[in-house]
Amino acid sequence: MTGLPKQKRLFFDLTDTHLIDHTVMAFIDHFAEDYARLGGQCEIGLDEHKGFSSHPVAARSK
Repeated sequence: MTGLPKQKRLFFDLTDTHLIDHTVMAFIDHFAEDYARLGGQCEIGLDEHKGFSSHPVAARSK
């Protein structure tokens, strides 16, 4: 988190990706939790992706 602006809104734009591994989803999930503690917000661009399961950090593909 060092060097990131606090209390901002960050957008992870994954709209051009075909496959997102579960480890990437877990990283973003943990990052978003940590960043929220600093007063920030994270949003993920996954509108066209479908999860391989219903788990919140499941791998996703188009």
